[in-house]
Amino acid sequence: LGTYTKVEVATPFTDITKSDICKLGLKLELPYNKTWSCYKGNELPCGKCGTCVERTEAFALNNVIDPLYKNEQAWQKAYDYWKRVI
Repeated sequence: LGTYTKVEVATPFTDITKSDICKLGLKLELPYNKTWSCYKGNELPCGKCGTCVERTEAFALNNVIDPLYKNEQAWQKAYDYWKRVI
């Protein structure tokens, strides 16, 4: 674009928490089962890397199980780890 037009950078999520972002996505019925945050490329999120912990926290604070965990036992393991590291 050069210098002839103004470039605007919008950053709508920099001033809200991941929990608030998650809440908004839930309200908008975002298909969270089609999103991915984990640094590892396994079938399920590892539940321990930084992004997994933050994602677990966001869902937990909204009282919702992250749909990427295929069963409640896998979610509980991630939730328990989050509770230990916070």
